[in-house]
Amino acid sequence: MSESQLVNLILEGLAFRNIFAWRSNNTPIFDAGKKCFRKQHRYAAKGLADICLVFPNGIAGFIECKVGSNKQTQDQRDFEAKVKKNNGIYILAYKWEDVEKYINIAR
Repeated sequence: MSESQLVNLILEGLAFRNIFAWRSNNTPIFDAGKKCFRKQHRYAAKGLADICLVFPNGIAGFIECKVGSNKQTQDQRDFEAKVKKNNGIYILAYKWEDVEKYINIAR
């Protein structure tokens, strides 16, 4: 399974449970005319997780999806620390079950 497939699987599971969630599009966009990647906005969050959501109890959540032996980047670890410092929920998900346990806690 690819990371993109895992993201879709998790989004489907969240939608099935009526949890407000969306995929974050944080990949640089290639400008074919200029033949380079567009610069991201200066306030764009580095390391933003793959999925953003609001749990039923109103708490913001972020899910970073990884497969196999893939690990977080330093920017992703920094983003995780900021989320936790601000009482948000950050999930590093290698499978649906990593997310499912938080759904029951955050109701």
